[in-house]
Amino acid sequence: MSRNVVIPTDPLVGTGDTLVVNCTLENTGPLNINSSTIFFKFGNTRLDAKYVHVMDKNTAQLRMPNMTRSQNSGHIFCYAVEYPVKPHITECRVYNWQKMVCRWEPASQDTGIATNQTLYWSLL
Repeated sequence: MSRNVVIPTDPLVGTGDTLVVNCTLENTGPLNINSSTIFFKFGNTRLDAKYVHVMDKNTAQLRMPNMTRSQNSGHIFCYAVEYPVKPHITECRVYNWQKMVCRWEPASQDTGIATNQTLYWSLL
């Protein structure tokens, strides 16, 4: 599991100033993540990607300009995710025109993101 380090831990920013926070990934292990997969949240609100800048392979920087009084306290979290890849159908079989069974690669992905796969088909 990846560990994300946020620096500075307790930033002080005045009204109208720019908040600058770095998030560095440590110990990503077998996960296929890097700084381009990092996003930030202020409390429960995901911050717009336009404020996030990739610094290097493991670090992304949040730059929030013109901080307001309503933003003067709270918690900032950074997350890195491994996005699911688009599946490729490898086989489909139709049984008595009543049931269709398909297989695709990758068959499963442990990304931590709930995903649904929907297959649309038609007769030509």
